[in-house]
Amino acid sequence: MSAGWPSEEYIVASVVSHLKQGGWMIESVADTEARAPGADIRATRSGEILIVEAKGYPSTVYARGENRGKPKRTKPGVEARHWYGQVLFDAILRQSQYPSARVFMPYPIFPFLLI
Repeated sequence: MSAGWPSEEYIVASVVSHLKQGGWMIESVADTEARAPGADIRATRSGEILIVEAKGYPSTVYARGENRGKPKRTKPGVEARHWYGQVLFDAILRQSQYPSARVFMPYPIFPFLLI
């Protein structure tokens, strides 16, 4: 894992570690760096299915592409609200796709997001 807290890659890796410790079998993990489509994590335990849609927290600079390392014009808090809205929508779609599964949405909480 190359990215640290609070990146999506870090959140996914942390959740995978926690699930494994809890006896979950990890069936798939999306390549978040490559922006792979689908659920970020699919896990099972005792016949139960868990689908995970994760999000990190935006940085103040671009992480990839020709603008890599350059400052973003959008403030992280504004961008995060859009990201978290999208993860909620994705989780609703996953629940429709897997009606008997539990859908979990881990993401970092920052106090100023709770206002």
